[in-house]
Amino acid sequence: MDDRIFSAKLGKPIPEWDNAHRLPISGWVGPDCKDSATIFQINSTFMEVTEQSHMIRQWFAGGIVVAVLMTTGMAMLMVGALRIVSEKGWPIGGLFSLMIPILGFLGFGAIACHFGCKEFFARKIYPLRFNRRTKKVYALVRALSDNASNNESNFMEEIEWSDQSVFCIHRADQDGVHYWIRYYKVDASGLVQKVVAIGRDWEGDDGIEELIAQWNYWCWYMSRGPADLPKPCLYLAKDEKLRESFLYCLYEMGFQESVTFRVAAMPVVLMLTFFRAFAIFTCVLPKWPAYVEENCRVDPDDPFDEPRAGTPVGWYATNLAIFAGAYPAGDQKKIDDWIGETDGKRNAQQWAEDKFIAHIRSESRNMMSDGEET
Repeated sequence: MDDRIFSAKLGKPIPEWDNAHRLPISGWVGPDCKDSATIFQINSTFMEVTEQSHMIRQWFAGGIVVAVLMTTGMAMLMVGALRIVSEKGWPIGGLFSLMIPILGFLGFGAIACHFGCKEFFARKIYPLRFNRRTKKVYALVRALSDNASNNESNFMEEIEWSDQSVFCIHRADQDGVHYWIRYYKVDASGLVQKVVAIGRDWEGDDGIEELIAQWNYWCWYMSRGPADLPKPCLYLAKDEKLRESFLYCLYEMGFQESVTFRVAAMPVVLMLTFFRAFAIFTCVLPKWPAYVEENCRVDPDDPFDEPRAGTPVGWYATNLAIFAGAYPAGDQKKIDDWIGETDGKRNAQQWAEDKFIAHIRSESRNMMSDGEET
């Protein structure tokens, strides 16, 4: 599920389910702290993470390629129909028949242009930076003014890291299985002005458990810093190469699938790899505005600046390092001062079924204050 397709309706209230599942920044929301493949970079100043659509970009790019092919096909059909109708003296029935390829051409063309302009010939990544120094989240987002020839025209959303900012778990209404984290910018009337989707897409009850652990991970970093933070699942490559694109598509079909399934699914994986790699090949790396770069300056001697030389980056290098015992697999920590359901799965089910304990929100606001750094 892609947040760019099933986006929030601007000018409307926050979706009811989302509003009932607000995520506080000053307290824990579950017993575990773990990353699940959202991190590009970590240091003492900022953590750079993915937007929601990054991991499933191949599906979106594939839809645009199909729309372009359909537009081309409809254009050819329209030319052929015009020739036939003109030869027959423009009969009424022929004119009605001609409307089918014309409408198809306009419809598929509009889809290709509307969605394709920010997928191709734009940015390789649209990251977010959780900045501990300024207590803000800087998000590079797709905007009409954004283009690859003018780096400074990136539209950037600046989010205050406070409990007044509205962060929610979003559930896709289309199936109720896909979940991701959203920030909602609202006006004085509570109507949505802008939406930023953070992290990645999580599926099912197990996905909610991982989502909650991921939110704890970002909150841990912003309140306590990187010193005792669990190792990320992996450091994602900013400048993605073909092999990485292939592994994104392979693992998106299932991390633990059998060899038989992967071999059977290989034609689909290769097709998706082409879509993803083609989209990324046409794009350039983003450039942050100068004042954000200044706010995100990293001390050259920062002991927590990662990835550094010797740290695996990307799916392939990280898997090799895990196999060799040089990088931890699924590193996570228990929240020592969490008061609530201690079983991660049951806690996630409480969130999913709207049965999570209400006092968690009020009592947990003080749980991290002892370790908070200014």
